[in-house]
Amino acid sequence: MIKLEEEGFFFIIYGKKMQRRPQLELRFPSIKATPYLVLRGKKAARIFNIISQLLSTYKLKERVWQEGENSIIQVPMVSGLCITVYVILTYTTNSEERYIDVLEQMIQGEFPLIRRFVDFINLALELSDHVKQRGNSGSKRQLVSPNALRVVSKVMRLILHSLDGSTVSDKRRDGFKGIQGGLAS
Repeated sequence: MIKLEEEGFFFIIYGKKMQRRPQLELRFPSIKATPYLVLRGKKAARIFNIISQLLSTYKLKERVWQEGENSIIQVPMVSGLCITVYVILTYTTNSEERYIDVLEQMIQGEFPLIRRFVDFINLALELSDHVKQRGNSGSKRQLVSPNALRVVSKVMRLILHSLDGSTVSDKRRDGFKGIQGGLAS
């Protein structure tokens, strides 16, 4: 179980791995830990650039170094948990930029639901364990299965969109109103 108050550090590892494609790993509480999640391809590059720029802006990089072809950034655990929430939130979208303000609010301590959203990190772990118990071994290269990340990402975005009034689409919203009021017209 991961807690907001947990001690240790968080590591963002970015480099070129399989077939020279960009790869981003999030690891905690140590650099030797199994990655919580791994992103590959263009998405990994986009997310790394967003995270790196924001960490530089707020001077949250504890240590930065190169290890072979990998760039490694060490940040405090709380900042790392905010980054993990952001990566899960954007896991199923190609509009990562749309949620930069959410990441920024979390890092600044101004996001009102941060404790609940950190719970989604644990939910993804538990869903992954459930999938493994059903016979699907899941990924051995990361703690959280891609299926669990997809589910949790969609739920998080649905909550955010519902709170800011921009739910899925007007057509679907109107359909929900009809069902809530009894028979759909």
